[in-house]
Amino acid sequence: MWVVRSAQATVPVSPSGVSWAAAIVARLVDAMPSCSYLTIAHPASDVAAGQMAASMRNYNEHVAVPLTARSHDEVSAFFAGLDLVEPGVVQLHRWRAGTGDPRTGRELANYGGVGRKP
Repeated sequence: MWVVRSAQATVPVSPSGVSWAAAIVARLVDAMPSCSYLTIAHPASDVAAGQMAASMRNYNEHVAVPLTARSHDEVSAFFAGLDLVEPGVVQLHRWRAGTGDPRTGRELANYGGVGRKP
């Protein structure tokens, strides 16, 4: 029998810094039992960088809680101490894309990954 445990949470992607967000994710992971999974989807700062920067500025001008996009390395750091499920941290449309064509005609500026707590 398989028991699947998964933790999904909405962590504000605030411009307060990676360390602030990483502390929230680490606290969540600490509370998860062994063999649980953490999934993350996060806007990317290093894919279509100019377009994303403009998009984030425009979005943040109209909301009370601003967002920030992060680089691949910054998003990957949220999985510290976890075993990444293949294919790791990749653009969302490339995460286990299957046999279909994952190309969309443009690069999607979002990363996603799944990590298993040992």
